[in-house]
Amino acid sequence: LEFIIDTSVPVLLLVHIPPTMYLSDSSQLREKIALLQKVYAKSYILVTGIRTKQYLKKQYAISPDQLFLIEPAVSANWIQKEYYPILPKKLICVANFVTRKNQLLLLNTLFELKDLDWSLALYGNVDLEPAYVNEILGTIERLELGERVHFGGCVSHHQINQLLAEADLMLHFSDYETYGMSVAEAINTNLPSIVTATGDYEAFEASGKVHLLKATDTKEIAAEIRPYFENVEYYRRLQTTNSDTKRTWSDVGQAFDELLRNIAS
Repeated sequence: LEFIIDTSVPVLLLVHIPPTMYLSDSSQLREKIALLQKVYAKSYILVTGIRTKQYLKKQYAISPDQLFLIEPAVSANWIQKEYYPILPKKLICVANFVTRKNQLLLLNTLFELKDLDWSLALYGNVDLEPAYVNEILGTIERLELGERVHFGGCVSHHQINQLLAEADLMLHFSDYETYGMSVAEAINTNLPSIVTATGDYEAFEASGKVHLLKATDTKEIAAEIRPYFENVEYYRRLQTTNSDTKRTWSDVGQAFDELLRNIAS
């Protein structure tokens, strides 16, 4: 930070989650904001999601000509789902095992739907919050969902695409997302999804493949999503496919190159 403040070289900051977003101590927050204010004031800033852009504009009053958004993409050979069952049974959640991803809410919600025929596969990094992972495993055991829930851990990106294509429905109950990469990947797979209103949720809902949750309580969420497991028309609504050209990482690279050239000039 001292180098950035002192240097005369143009600086481009890549910001996914602003470092002050999760600080709870007010005195520490004020100190960090004051320091970051100096850094942001003399830097160009590139973010990956609309929520981060909104946060930085509100918190730091950053000039629009300093703040840029380039959203993520998928690989050019990203495969799409072609067949759907009458009703969904194979559920999937792709999210790192950290508290804010809220897999516990998902498990408790599905427990309320134990009378239905479903199975759930969980995938994500297990090394970030070991205590939370243990809590998840304990909840699976306590709710006696061991035969229904597959704890897959971390898998490769190529495997994720295949797993999404083979699933019937994605459930993603995160408390907060700057963008929501796994939801975007599900959309690009044509996989119906039920998610919380986080990340770029406006665009996600506009895809026609996503139901945004309105309820927050476990029992209310279970009542809200039950029709998608029992009513053919509800599930069919989320089976929207389109022929739009996928946004690829090459597109992201070109946008990044253009941004760098504009800054340099």
